[in-house]
Amino acid sequence: MASVNSTDIIAEIKDKKNMSSFNSTDSMSEWLPIQYGYLTISIVAILLNSTVIYLFLTRKYLRNMYSNIFLFSLAISDLCYAAVAIPLLIKCDQTMPQYVCYAYAYVMLFFGYSTVYHILLGISEKLCAICFTLKHHSMFCKSIAIKLSFSVWLLSIIFTHIPVWWEHVFPGDTRNATEKNVEQNNERDEAYYRFHFTIGFAIPVVISAIMYSMILHKIFKASNRRLTEDTQRNKLRLHAERKAALTFAIMLAAFLFSWSTWFLARIAYDRIVTADAVYYFLTISRFCDPIFNPLLYTFLKNDFRRAFFSLFQSKKQSNNLSKMRLTRLNDRTSKQDTQEDTTRSSPLAVTKSMLSTQRKPSP
Repeated sequence: MASVNSTDIIAEIKDKKNMSSFNSTDSMSEWLPIQYGYLTISIVAILLNSTVIYLFLTRKYLRNMYSNIFLFSLAISDLCYAAVAIPLLIKCDQTMPQYVCYAYAYVMLFFGYSTVYHILLGISEKLCAICFTLKHHSMFCKSIAIKLSFSVWLLSIIFTHIPVWWEHVFPGDTRNATEKNVEQNNERDEAYYRFHFTIGFAIPVVISAIMYSMILHKIFKASNRRLTEDTQRNKLRLHAERKAALTFAIMLAAFLFSWSTWFLARIAYDRIVTADAVYYFLTISRFCDPIFNPLLYTFLKNDFRRAFFSLFQSKKQSNNLSKMRLTRLNDRTSKQDTQEDTTRSSPLAVTKSMLSTQRKPSP
């Protein structure tokens, strides 16, 4: 079954494009200016997320923070999103083969679930770190963080294939296009869209809001205590955790900005997307999410910011080191030359050379 989760996307592409430009075979393969924008976003997102993945794999102190494992998994998800979803949309826009548009629909479903549940996982880890400090190390060790990241991928795959199972649970008659059958199929599809909006958007966002309110309550409560040595240490730790929690909160806000209209549009598309400009804006904002995420935790988290700037510092240090080695080599050679010249010009050396000439037998 593709009608539950793909037909609306195909219809949305067909309705919001000027179909007159696709009448000929040549024009169907032409690139529109907006598609060059899609491609630029894809390249930038791939570069940013590849940098985050490289930093995580090459910097040990990033791997020691368990919450960074969730960010590493999210970076892989965003990288795949930019490398797969955007090219599929461009191909679907150009030639509109049905299988490509169906693949784009499934990919969008998968990465929508993956993004929101990775953010939910990161906020839950910060909740345990701030509100349940003593239990945090036992609840979130390295192996548990890896297992939770894999569970997000598995859960996203399962939720993505719900439309296939939905047809078997709620079968509809697509052969007889009677008014009654069409109405039943529409009701079935609308029921799925509501279910999809609930598990993919409403529930994760509400849970994230509740957890973040608990984090803020704990931070404000700790800030009102008297400053003893222990509370000073706790405040320093809470300050670091607060910055990390703020990062995930901004990531959640970026997700709401990028994906909320997409989830809502699947329920009431005609009410939200009223013009081509609105369609393009919503599409671009959705594709900017894999750019927002790496920028946020690269510049807001101290460890990632340190790792990012170390790329330029290490290059500068290597250049300085090579210059120092070259300078030392030149100094050594100049010292050797100076010593040889000094030895040759010294009085003792001149006397020895004169004696050696006098001792030579005459021919």
